[in-house]
This record gives sequence, structure tokens and C-alpha cells, in this order.
Amino acid sequence: MNWIKSSLAYAVKTIKADKVIMGVPSYGNDWDLTSRKNSKLRQWNDIQALKKKVKAKPVYDKRSGSMRFSYTDQHQHRHVVWYEDEKTIAAKSRLAMRYKIAGVSVYSMGHESAAFWQAVRKGIK
Repeated sequence: MNWIKSSLAYAVKTIKADKVIMGVPSYGNDWDLTSRKNSKLRQWNDIQALKKKVKAKPVYDKRSGSMRFSYTDQHQHRHVVWYEDEKTIAAKSRLAMRYKIAGVSVYSMGHESAAFWQAVRKGIK
């Protein structure tokens, strides 16, 4: 998460903080490690369903401040999914308050759950 912090620190030194808005994704990346052409974006709700389907064991990645899990698909392709969960969304949203920026925006709206919005609200309170 250091790159987000350093980006925000640079932004508020260069631009008025009330003009800066940080993007928060409501999607993740599903990387097919066998065939890159099968890699894709997955919406928030799709990731939640996939985690259950593959009985994922998510891991927090301290360096990025994001979550990830691995699975093998029906073609025996290994995948790694990087995404945000309620805790990482709240933590990243809190940076808006810490750096006193205008707020957060959400990429790819329409597929997130109530839990996603609760995490954003938790972060900006």
C-alpha cells in the first residue's frame, strides 16, 4: 500500500487536496497463469461467488494492501485472483481522510454489494 500513500502524498503536494479524488475498484483481476488470454476482470459479486465455489483461502498481501487467492479451473489452469475485500476497501478509503483529499470514486459500479459500500463508508468516517 506504500505506492498508494506515496502517490497521494505527491498528489497533495502538487495539487490542492480538495481537487484530488482516489479511485477504489469494485472489481478484481483473475490471472490465468497458463493462458494469459483467459485472464479477466471479475466484478465484486462474481469474486464473492468464485471464492465460495473454489473454497478459496484468501491471503492478505501486505505490500499491495490487497487480497489474493489461487484456484485451478476445469481445464487444469492455475489462476491467481487479486481483489479488494471489506477490510482493504475500508483501509484504502481511510487514506482519503488521512490525506484530506476530496474523497473516493468507485470504478465499475453496479456489481458491488452492500458490504462494499459499508466498507467505503467505514473508511471515510
